[in-house]
Amino acid sequence: MRSILPVLVLVPLLVACSPGTGERGGEDSTPSGKTIRPVPDIANRLAAFAPVRIEADLTSLDATERRVLDLLVEASRPVDEIFLLQANRENPRWRERLAAIPGRPGEDALAYFRVQYGIYERQADWRPFIVGAPPRPAGAGFYPPDLTRDEFREYVRQHPDREAELIGQFTIVERTDDGGLRGVPYSQAFAEQIGRITAKLDEAASITGDRTLAAYLEALSRALREDRYRDSDMAWMDQDGKVELTLGPYEVYEDTLFGYKASFESFVTVVDPAESKRLAEIKALLPDMERHLPIPDEHKNLHRGSASPIRVADLVFNAGDARAGIQTIAFNLPNDEYVREKKGSKKVLLRNMMAAKFDAILRPIAEHVLVPSQASLLGRDEFVDEVLFHELSHGLGPGRITKDGRTAEVREFLLEHYPPIEEAKADVVGMVNLLYMIEKGRKDPATRDALFATYVAGLFRSVRFGTAEAHGAAAATEFNLLLDEGALTFDSATGKVRIVFDRMPMALREVAHRLLMIEALGDREAAGELLASHGRVRGPMADLLASLEEIPVDIRPIFPVAGE
Repeated sequence: MRSILPVLVLVPLLVACSPGTGERGGEDSTPSGKTIRPVPDIANRLAAFAPVRIEADLTSLDATERRVLDLLVEASRPVDEIFLLQANRENPRWRERLAAIPGRPGEDALAYFRVQYGIYERQADWRPFIVGAPPRPAGAGFYPPDLTRDEFREYVRQHPDREAELIGQFTIVERTDDGGLRGVPYSQAFAEQIGRITAKLDEAASITGDRTLAAYLEALSRALREDRYRDSDMAWMDQDGKVELTLGPYEVYEDTLFGYKASFESFVTVVDPAESKRLAEIKALLPDMERHLPIPDEHKNLHRGSASPIRVADLVFNAGDARAGIQTIAFNLPNDEYVREKKGSKKVLLRNMMAAKFDAILRPIAEHVLVPSQASLLGRDEFVDEVLFHELSHGLGPGRITKDGRTAEVREFLLEHYPPIEEAKADVVGMVNLLYMIEKGRKDPATRDALFATYVAGLFRSVRFGTAEAHGAAAATEFNLLLDEGALTFDSATGKVRIVFDRMPMALREVAHRLLMIEALGDREAAGELLASHGRVRGPMADLLASLEEIPVDIRPIFPVAGE
């Protein structure tokens, strides 16, 4: 799971692979013979993602570590190619046609394609920015674009011997010559790219002096070739050096048909050991946080592993799903509940990305949406705490549940509703746990109101990602539920949000209870109903969002260390 607050770069794949065969004279001349044109305001949409240089402190690395770092960046570049196809099978052809549009509109459209990894806007309910383009396939590039949920379910029902390959996280679904369906393992579907990735991983493993990194790289290389990631996830948890890699198919946000398929992503980071150690002291409190959840004990996950390493790191390079649209500031992995039960999960906070987003986006948002006396409370330390506790809270609450005689992970019951429900849960449970830290004397009570102000401003930041995106839908749901609970109101004089501070603690627990129980019961119907009723922008919130037009939605990071 990831926390995203607005940043992005010029995706290397899209620059390196842009075809040079199309004429740039008048009309777009492609095999389809059709002329395409971007929306008239394409320049403004691109400008909503402000380019920012993201620096990383490499002074602690020796020459070998720098070489390893470079190899891990090179290993990550093909991840872009894989994810581009996972996002939409037609993306290479769309890119070619965009590259043939003459002048500034074509340049802006191609740059925006690089931001969105396709022609559909992730923060705007997947609307296309090409005039007359077809709707985005709900199954992205993981399924045939004309495949419906009913057809898929019926085929699986009639062919139970193929269920595992069809619903597996690491397969692409294709039609067979006889009209059936089959699941093609990622190792076959993306064999060429995976070959290039593993070559760089193997080289880095052979020269690194960090045995924990070497063990992970070796396990990951095998996993990529065999489509079995449990051992590499275990090894990823054990990384304990200055240079760390996170690479593989993890998140299922892109698959809006079922939420089955995992997208490839990569993070190359340099760890700050001292700061990581300071924050890691919090992990000892995870069992207490689990016991403190506002749900009955039978739904608590009291036996899950609690190793939960915490890393504070500078991001050197990212790729694939991690780089599409809104940028990640922290992540919590692995998502495999088996590994979580055995070893817990690891939280990685991307310090340089967080600083960029707080200054460029969050503070200006607070000034626009909160009454002045509350906007002034915003705090960078509180922002860091909220990101940390959001990630910690992904590892709390129901994990594997039993429903109707079937035992499986929560996501397998909630399906396409799981990502926004889980993101909302992590947000709200994170706030509940921060209040618990205050209650236990581990955090200064004077920071309480600053936590609330920073949290509410953050909901507006996330809603701007679009409610078609998991974090945006989650933020809208949280905001509307807190309105229902009376913890938030709109100030009649200014039209801005006023936080009812004394009401917030109980309201957060009520909202946390509702979200946690949806997961505990695997209640897909209740999840869908909640998102339908609360997961959209409504009322005065829409007016406040309109006032944020001059503030970037996110930033396009440029990573100098990676040669950008």
